[in-house]
Amino acid sequence: RHPELRHPALAELIAQDERNGTSLAASLLAWLEAQQNVQTAAGRLHVHPNTVRYRLRRVREIAPIDLDDSDQRLVTWLELRLRELLPAADAA
Repeated sequence: RHPELRHPALAELIAQDERNGTSLAASLLAWLEAQQNVQTAAGRLHVHPNTVRYRLRRVREIAPIDLDDSDQRLVTWLELRLRELLPAADAA
């Protein structure tokens, strides 16, 4: 409900996923929830770890988010989780 609170880079990432049928945002969320463990994220996504690595490289190219910064990881995780939990809020 508050678009001014959304990270524009994540909005672009999600828009690109929708346009291209990709799963970059879901892969980023899985990686964040796996505490940045590629193997665990790959298992959750049922893909090869190299697929997760590739998707994370694409995320870094599309969305200028410093995933090495713990604060940015937290904010990114929170926004992705809220989008997952409140999908109707995106339509508003």
